[in-house]
Amino acid sequence: MDYGDICVPVRECGCSYNGQYYKQNDLFYPEDKCMEKCTCGENGAITCQKDKCRQGEVCKLVNGVKGCHPEGEGKCVASGDPHYISFDGRRFDFQGTCVYVLAKVCNDDEGQLPSFTVTQGNEKYGNGRVAVTKSIAVTLKHRGQWSWRLCATKAPSSGSVLLWTSGSAAGRNPSLLQQCTCSSSPPR
Repeated sequence: MDYGDICVPVRECGCSYNGQYYKQNDLFYPEDKCMEKCTCGENGAITCQKDKCRQGEVCKLVNGVKGCHPEGEGKCVASGDPHYISFDGRRFDFQGTCVYVLAKVCNDDEGQLPSFTVTQGNEKYGNGRVAVTKSIAVTLKHRGQWSWRLCATKAPSSGSVLLWTSGSAAGRNPSLLQQCTCSSSPPR
């Protein structure tokens, strides 16, 4: 059977539900309030189960995908020597010289969200009474299946920014993640 631009066995074809086509393993909400979640399975079989959006989520269409999406969004900012704006809009300066957690996932009991952490490392600058950002790291992990880390740090000699990534999938060289630390040089 033709599956767009590739040919696949019939058992791997998608599903049709109320005139809408879904690829195999697609999850979808067939009605307006996200009270039922369906999965397109093998041989066009569709299985549905009762579902509901969690607290802080609303059923809506986002980028063409209907589902439970966050009601809103938040933003925090870290800039300069270092100036901060917290998620609640509070502005402050902090001259500490250590590595700090700027944002991370908390209280995700059901494991629905990919875990992330954003850290910022600061160092003394000039006369030592102020601090500047030395490094930023963003780490993403998802239920032990994969992990990824992006690091950016200032090179001590040139002041240029070094940027590198590392990642792993379950069973595939998980040591890569430990090699990426935000220090003054990228991992070898």
